[in-house]
This record gives sequence, structure tokens and C-alpha cells, in this order.
Amino acid sequence: RLDGSGRRQNLRLPGLSGAKMILLHDLPDSLLLTIASFLTTHVDLVRLEAVSRQIRRLIIDANNDLWKQVCQRDWESKPRYRLTPSREEWLQRHIATSLSDSELSPQTSKFWKHCYSWARQDLKRCRIKPQELSELGWYFNFTPVAGGRGRSTLMRAVFEAGTPGTGMLRVRGMPSFSFNLAFVGALDQEVNVGIPDRNNAQLEESFRSQHPDMRQALIVADFPFHLIDRTESGEWLITNQFVTFVSCDEQGTLLYTDRGFQEEESDSDEDEEGDGGPLFES
Repeated sequence: RLDGSGRRQNLRLPGLSGAKMILLHDLPDSLLLTIASFLTTHVDLVRLEAVSRQIRRLIIDANNDLWKQVCQRDWESKPRYRLTPSREEWLQRHIATSLSDSELSPQTSKFWKHCYSWARQDLKRCRIKPQELSELGWYFNFTPVAGGRGRSTLMRAVFEAGTPGTGMLRVRGMPSFSFNLAFVGALDQEVNVGIPDRNNAQLEESFRSQHPDMRQALIVADFPFHLIDRTESGEWLITNQFVTFVSCDEQGTLLYTDRGFQEEESDSDEDEEGDGGPLFES
């Protein structure tokens, strides 16, 4: 068994005084895998791997779904990461490039451990990639101070890509607006300091380290800046005082409820606004 720091301990059978001490890595592989299947977090699984090389090889190199189960549990509350057939295909195409051919199969535990590590890092990312604007699904709504009425004014939005980081924003019932990604300083003023090539991760990291007070923003026409953030479920959140954009998975799952985004309109509100009908479209 493991102590609190992940160090190996001997296993003593209860009720058998003088019984032989059994080392965890002396147990049959089938029993070790059964024990591992009850571990519910990535921390527990990593600690078990640290017991011995034999156990690490059993968990990482064998064809089992231990790390896949951890991914399924942790990603269930994050719709855009949730494992679906199409999501598994995407992971195989985009995430496993650093693995050898023998490790690319989704049947290997090493593949899923690699995917889990990627997702943990991706969820920490606070800067959206230009292609994500056009590839992801988006919902749009006004905030209550700008006339938003919850689900009655909830709409889908589309960012049509132009040159990297620019394009046209289209929302039903509104004119199209140009947009571009930029950085804003501490006073929410756009800063032009020679932003590096967005496809060069090394230059981007150097840029961010030199300008830690700057945040990424979306500029739509001549409207106030829209700051870019993440929701608890990992979706992208783009906001200013008057509007909110939230990304969604391919099924259109929408969990975000802040800023009056999905409030149900009361009967009194409907009477005041007239019978124009809801603007929401799926």
C-alpha cells in the first residue's frame, strides 16, 4: 500500500499474527489492476505508479482503461472535453503527436495519461487561439443593463475567420461586425507593442513574460473591449459591460448562467416587452 507521500509500504494481512509480509508489487497483475480500478483521482494513480517499475509498466504500458476512466470522470462536467466518439478521434489526430506509433492506440493507458496531462494544461490556458473563434460554437446574449432578457434574447453567434485573429462576427438580426484579437493593458487601453506571430508559441510566451499586466481581448468594430476568460467548465467567456459570448461543444451544451445569460423571463417582463417572440435559435 501507499502512505500519504506515495512511498511504498508493506501489506500485512489482518488477523494473522506472524503472517508473512506481502509487498504490493508481489501481488498478481490482475489483482493490482483491480486495486487500481478503485482509485478515483489522477493523484492516486500517479502514486500507485511510483511504487515500483513493475507496477508502472503494468499501469502505463499495458492495454487497460485506467487512465481513460480518470479522463471520463474528470471531464464529465466539462462538455467540450467530455469523451464522445468524435472527441476520441480528435484526440488521436491532435494530441498524440509526441507518442510512438505503438502508443497511439486509444487502447493503451499511456495514450490516455498523455491526453489527461494535455487537458490539465489546456484548461489553464487563458489565451484563445485565433482558429478557435471560428471552429467553436458560440452563444451570445446582452447583459440585463443592455436589455438582455435571459433565454428570450439568447442567440447563437458565428465568428467567420479572415486573416489570423480577424474576421466578421455574425449574429441573427444584427449587421455583421469586423473583429480582431488584441491585447489590452491595465487601464483597458489597446497596446501596440509588436505582438509576435500567433503561431509561434515560444515567441508568444516570451511576449507574455515581458508584459504580465496585459490581457487578451476581442475588439468588435468600435464597441468597448471584450475581455477573454474561461468558465469553470473550461469554455471560453468573452465579455464587456453590455454583452456576453460563451463557447460550447458540438452538441451546443450550455452550462453558463451568470450575467443573466439563461434567466427565464417572467410573465410581467413579457407583458412589458410585448409579443415580439424569442430571439433564441438552436
